[in-house]
Amino acid sequence: MLTPAQVELLQFANYLDGPDLVNALKLLHDVVIYHSEIPLDEEEKTALYSVKGLWECIQAIEQ
Repeated sequence: MLTPAQVELLQFANYLDGPDLVNALKLLHDVVIYHSEIPLDEEEKTALYSVKGLWECIQAIEQ
C-alpha cells in the first residue's frame, strides 16, 4: 500500500522515467544502508523499507 506522499511522487513522475526513478530509489537505499556509518533508528528503517516498496510498485507498473 502506498502512502499519500508516494502516490503524489508517482503523479509527478513521467511513466517513461520509471526505470530511472527505480534506479535512483535503489541507489538512495543502498547508500544509506551500506555506505553510512551512522546507525539507523526505527523511523529511518521504516522509511527505507517504504522506499523499497515504492520501487517495487513502480517496477510492477512497468511490467
